[in-house]
Amino acid sequence: MSRKQNHQNLIEQMHSKEWRALPQNVVLSGDTKSGKRQRVYEILRKFSVALLVGGIASLLAYVWIDMMSGLSDEEKNPVAVHFENNGGLLDEAWFRAWTEFDENEAPNLHHLRNRLLAHPQIYAARVLRHPDGMLRIDVLERKPIARLEDDDSGVRFVAADGVVFSSDAWAVRQSGLPILRDVRLAIDAKTGFDCVPVMAKLADFIETARTSYRKLFEEWDTISLRDFPSDERDIARPWSLISVVPFAAVQNPGHAKIREYVFSATRFREDLKLLASARANGTWDMVLSAPTRAPAYRVLFITNRKNPMKEFREMRLIPLSAENP
Repeated sequence: MSRKQNHQNLIEQMHSKEWRALPQNVVLSGDTKSGKRQRVYEILRKFSVALLVGGIASLLAYVWIDMMSGLSDEEKNPVAVHFENNGGLLDEAWFRAWTEFDENEAPNLHHLRNRLLAHPQIYAARVLRHPDGMLRIDVLERKPIARLEDDDSGVRFVAADGVVFSSDAWAVRQSGLPILRDVRLAIDAKTGFDCVPVMAKLADFIETARTSYRKLFEEWDTISLRDFPSDERDIARPWSLISVVPFAAVQNPGHAKIREYVFSATRFREDLKLLASARANGTWDMVLSAPTRAPAYRVLFITNRKNPMKEFREMRLIPLSAENP
């Protein structure tokens, strides 16, 4: 082989080893499965972000348009009110007067509820606005179980939770409610209203007499808290008593001699049962009809401890003289 041929072969071999002359078997990265998957994920991410931004923008636009249209409607149409008292005496006219409600202005629901709860006769209140614009007012009213007579001849009422309130609506329905005497009012820590302390026990006493011993209860005029504690910790003390004064002889001719009943604050159920039993079996009338110089009696209920194993409650009539009424 000549030198010229060798030189030509060497040149051809060098050309054959250039990268351009090599076979290209590598494909682009975007055409692989992982590349395609990455591109799909990127497209979905951008689409999700765009969809979220568009949704938020649409929601804000809807709220703004609805609010503005609602305000414009309120300027044109009065706010409709549905007032529900759940069996109480206060009505929608009272609600409008007490809250100074203006149907031509957009209502502040929080302000309306606080205004309702500022009245001691209202125990709970809920104020809702329906999608159609109607305002729904639901209140739960305190109902009296007793009354107070002030020095100026005014009447206030006491609810089962002890809160004291004035009410023109209840003033015409006060018959049958006993009057509380010797009351030491306090300020209720939860509501800030005047209240009768330790009212839960007293309310239990009144409700028990009213429901289970109706005939006895109808004869009661006043309930004295002279010996009733104003501190919950003293309610179990032996001297914790509830005194009941019946109506005068004109209204209660059958038991004109009874000046006062004195019940235990903790064992009043037994005392009421003893009293009702004596009235039912005739022994009560026999005692009252016995000749005596005493013009009146005080009825006490005591625990007889002569036999500690068989101690029991008993009723005692204590004669009262003119010097010791």
